[in-house]
Amino acid sequence: MISLLFVSCKGNGTQIAKAEAINYSSQIEQVSSDTLLIGIQGKIYDAFVQSLMSKDNKALSELSNRLDELNKSKKQNLILYWRSYLQFYSSIYYLKKDDKKTAEKEIDKGISWLVEMQNKNHCLFRKLKTIIYHRGEKKMPLKC
Repeated sequence: MISLLFVSCKGNGTQIAKAEAINYSSQIEQVSSDTLLIGIQGKIYDAFVQSLMSKDNKALSELSNRLDELNKSKKQNLILYWRSYLQFYSSIYYLKKDDKKTAEKEIDKGISWLVEMQNKNHCLFRKLKTIIYHRGEKKMPLKC
């Protein structure tokens, strides 16, 4: 009996994982020609450090604008995710400047992009719920 349940769960999980992998694989193929996304996590972090050192949000803002332009042309969840990720660092930048109001606006912008994202995978959905929970908004309607 237990082995039947295990096989059923294993098969269902594999089908779901394959469907999600196909969806995101096709998105990666479509945007792989865009060099902006190559090493984007490092680019975001470098822009954050540069902004902190120069005491100017210009590097983060310019990278955000480039991601925005790419997202307008490609309209991919992958790009939207990285835009939201950048907002997290932008929020930290403003917190370091003791500008809590702007920091809150920046993180809210990133959260709203993730909430509005269509076809979230389960991993992203769980991360989003965690972010919103820690943000203090325990009653936010989320649809996977």
